[in-house]
Amino acid sequence: MGELRRLKPREEENRKTLLMCIRGLARTQVRYGYYRIDILLRREGRVVNHKRVYRLYREDALFDGRRLRALTIVDAYMREALTIEVDQGIKGEPPDRRVYENGVTLDFSRPGKPTDNAFVESFNGRFRDECLNARWFLSLADARGKIEAEFASSAGVDPGR
Repeated sequence: MGELRRLKPREEENRKTLLMCIRGLARTQVRYGYYRIDILLRREGRVVNHKRVYRLYREDALFDGRRLRALTIVDAYMREALTIEVDQGIKGEPPDRRVYENGVTLDFSRPGKPTDNAFVESFNGRFRDECLNARWFLSLADARGKIEAEFASSAGVDPGR
């Protein structure tokens, strides 16, 4: 039987260069996902496996690599955002409890039908562009603080309230 050989890992220098290119493209084209960034890299003449681009693109979550989730709670009738919950995974209890205590009726958009609630989709897009894509978050606490300050300043409310 033949001997098993491990492939040598790619040089760290190549990885850092590719990561810098991906981050540069992501900063200038904030709405582009990994797929479109992969296309731009190919247009620049870089031939890179799309799975590698995806892996490096996803590393750019929190500074330590953990993922970040934001749940926006919006009053569709008054057309205003009530709060933004930030965590690594959003569980159903706090919003469900708040809904029950305030006698609110939930109205979900149908899957694949963003036009059911264009205001919420528009708000989420602006929130992504103006807050999430414009900042680096070092930790979950840092993300919560920056997002709370941004939300309060856009609503004209003091963050400490």
